[in-house]
Amino acid sequence: MLPCEHKALLRNYHLKKEKNSLRKSHIFGEGFQNIWQKCLMESVGIQRRRMQVQILMSIISDLKLKQKEPKR
Repeated sequence: MLPCEHKALLRNYHLKKEKNSLRKSHIFGEGFQNIWQKCLMESVGIQRRRMQVQILMSIISDLKLKQKEPKR
């Protein structure tokens, strides 16, 4: 094998390797984005639930206060 052939083989090998790593990083990038979006949506859901719980707690505390007031 001539040195130039050897270099060509090495170049092809590295190009293939680079292509595969790019493909993997692309797949990882998309997967990561999906996971990130799910996390964001879940955090929004959690915040909404917290708001609902706070509203319910305030309603309950209002009702308790009304019960404690002496009836005239």
